[in-house]
Amino acid sequence: MATMKILDSFGRLKPQDFHRDARVVVYASSEEGRRRQCLEDGYAIGSTPKASLVGVFDGHGGRAAASFCAKNLFPVLVEDEGFQSGTGIKQALRNAFLKMDDLMREENEQRYWQAGTTAIVAVVTENFVYVAHAGGETKHLTKDHSPHVPEERERGVKADAIFSYGSTASKLYMGIGDSQLLISRALGDLDLKSNKKLAFDEQVIIAVPDVVELEVTEDLEYLVLCSDGYTRRDIQRLDMKSFSMSSGVYREDRQDDGTYAIVLLEKNKAAAKLDG
Repeated sequence: MATMKILDSFGRLKPQDFHRDARVVVYASSEEGRRRQCLEDGYAIGSTPKASLVGVFDGHGGRAAASFCAKNLFPVLVEDEGFQSGTGIKQALRNAFLKMDDLMREENEQRYWQAGTTAIVAVVTENFVYVAHAGGETKHLTKDHSPHVPEERERGVKADAIFSYGSTASKLYMGIGDSQLLISRALGDLDLKSNKKLAFDEQVIIAVPDVVELEVTEDLEYLVLCSDGYTRRDIQRLDMKSFSMSSGVYREDRQDDGTYAIVLLEKNKAAAKLDG
């Protein structure tokens, strides 16, 4: 696996980072929720001569899967031929997400069977931004990966999950322990991907991401990647003109872990208005 310097938040108390390279300025922070025994969320930041990489990982069932992906997804991604050529970055992202499950299986550790993580990863090149997302709720650019979405629910039911509709959330129930699923895609959760009669993309939980490609224009000033510890309202309230690392991104409900990464594009003048 190629050597690549990765800045990730796991293993640190109240992690907060500022990163700048030729393409982006990144402000990232992770905060433990009041009802959590440990911080399961996190982020990762990396760069190559041709691309900047930023990811947010929202773990569940412990931090094992989220920490693993934060450390390993980028090195796998940059080795992909499609990434190296610059002509197949969307497929390279899909390959890297799926490879995380393969690598966790190879380690054959029980913690990866019971822990999982959602992931949202941005790759910023000179002219394009690619955003790959698996799990959790949509954040404007990405599709919702929850049992509330008919196509996600249908796949889960075909894989022998039981669907329950609620006023605040829809769940899929599995006959494995007391599994209650608020998401339909994640990395890890290997015990929910072990039906040998089904293909990898037919399991009740799958790691296949949706990938969005955006052209870098003057209208694209910044991206906000975040875990569901931040609500849509929290993000809509964000004012980049007054943002600072010390104040961070305000959130009303701090019960759950919260992680965000604000990615400003250096091509846009907004990046020059803020400092670390």
